[in-house]
Amino acid sequence: MSGDDWRRQSNRPPGAPLAANAPLGEQLTHKITFFWAMSIIAAKYIARRDGETFARMTRLIAHTLYETAQLGEAGQLNLGADDASVANLASPGSRKQFEVLEGLASDAEELGGHLVERGAVLPGAAIAEVYRFFELTKAMVAR
Repeated sequence: MSGDDWRRQSNRPPGAPLAANAPLGEQLTHKITFFWAMSIIAAKYIARRDGETFARMTRLIAHTLYETAQLGEAGQLNLGADDASVANLASPGSRKQFEVLEGLASDAEELGGHLVERGAVLPGAAIAEVYRFFELTKAMVAR
């Protein structure tokens, strides 16, 4: 196997890609799972004290949460996933960054009940672990 073949194979997401015409529940499950997985990555950048990457990741997950709410026709949920809530996160310090990240996680949990009604399956056990990871990274930056 050539180096290019290996890179393509190793960088391919697990499983088959989600089809554009997948049932709504599958699409919502995919998006909300992506949100929670990327939340861990965002927290990692707080621990690394890499504010610029954290800001980019936060915009990504906020946008994902917004798309998920729109796709799930969540109505008038008051999600804090807007550009104003994630602006200027490159340097305010880990406390403010965690406030924003935890706010988005809270929004995702609020949205979760609606998504389940629309056929989504929430990664319940994983969500608990995401919060544990948040606590771990808070402890790391508190030192």
